[in-house]
Amino acid sequence: MSVPSEKARNWWYLLPAVGIAVVLAFLVRPIIDEGPWTTMDLRVFHVSGDAVWHGEDPYQFLLPQAPMSLVYPPFAGLLLAPLSLLTVEALRIVWFTGIFVALQGLVWLATGWVGINRRWVRLLLCPAVAAAGVLFAPVYQELWSGNVNVFLALLVVADLCRRDGARGRGLLVGIAAGIKLTPGLFIVYFLLTRRFREAWTAVAAFAATVAIGFAVMPGEAWRYWTGLIVDVDRMHADPRILVNQNLRGTIARLLDHPDVFVPWALAAVVVLAGGLTVCVALHRRGLVQEGAVLVGVVSLLVSPLSWVYHWVWLVPTVIVLAATAVRTRSVLWGVAAATAAVVPFLISYPTLAETGGRVATGLWADVTAEALVLVGAVLLAAGALALRTADRDRDAVVTQV
Repeated sequence: MSVPSEKARNWWYLLPAVGIAVVLAFLVRPIIDEGPWTTMDLRVFHVSGDAVWHGEDPYQFLLPQAPMSLVYPPFAGLLLAPLSLLTVEALRIVWFTGIFVALQGLVWLATGWVGINRRWVRLLLCPAVAAAGVLFAPVYQELWSGNVNVFLALLVVADLCRRDGARGRGLLVGIAAGIKLTPGLFIVYFLLTRRFREAWTAVAAFAATVAIGFAVMPGEAWRYWTGLIVDVDRMHADPRILVNQNLRGTIARLLDHPDVFVPWALAAVVVLAGGLTVCVALHRRGLVQEGAVLVGVVSLLVSPLSWVYHWVWLVPTVIVLAATAVRTRSVLWGVAAATAAVVPFLISYPTLAETGGRVATGLWADVTAEALVLVGAVLLAAGALALRTADRDRDAVVTQV
């Protein structure tokens, strides 16, 4: 009898993950608010996919209850088209199941990336994190909105955890950027860390997604890439809402004004340059995984819109930084990991349908209103401070995970 290959055994591990995801999807469904805004992003995907399926313009197809349409590149619209074949209720269960499968896949990849080799540990962590994710603000709001961020994080981590120079590495990052632009910062990171093969592979993959969009929807693609791409107000006109957790939102709330382009642009340039400098320096000092996950944090901080559910990137970030803390016995990385893990459990953000403008009043309310932005600042500060002790940490006694 032949022994199954390593890859074949890995596929078998997917079966219980799917089963657990289906169970969690049905358990979570009654918890999610039944209001007209429930899974609103998924509803947008549904009507946009239906528009693409019938040859209509997905950027003009609006939800009945609000002027919302597709805000992602045309390639994303093409991927969404098959969703229109399901009813919204059926699609919710399918989508929730997919989120929980992707979340477990994200944990599986991230734990393997940091060197946890005991399969039983990883197999226990996957469903545990998926179940606990319901209480983790970014994951809960990902479910409530029905968005794609866990899937994008899975694509990016699947690329990052491969060895440097591996054939096709960068492909998934490029595809992720073709679906939603923010993962494109990892292409810049590949270039800055002199991994040119990965960078050009990612660029080629991204260009292919753009070309596919033009081939299938030339008019819509032209309108998106020449105008809609910079129309941030199509997503939401007021950056002050609490679920917008980034520099622009923080500055708008502190100044209590929606038009903060100049101060936000200046702050974003500083954080982008400084953050990428820290990430590249960590990479060069041997802290490759730490530098990589902090790139995602930088992208969330500088993006003009980063909803709470975009911060699902904290899941692989916590795993990487916690593993580093254990491996190097670093208090610094331990504090960073604990902050990123605990704060989203403690802070309960309103959903996009419930939140208004700058509703926080008082010092503590102001601090909690900016909780995820502050988490991002703590993580980047930890990365900067770690550069001073990187050599010592690298030579520290390595503990067995």
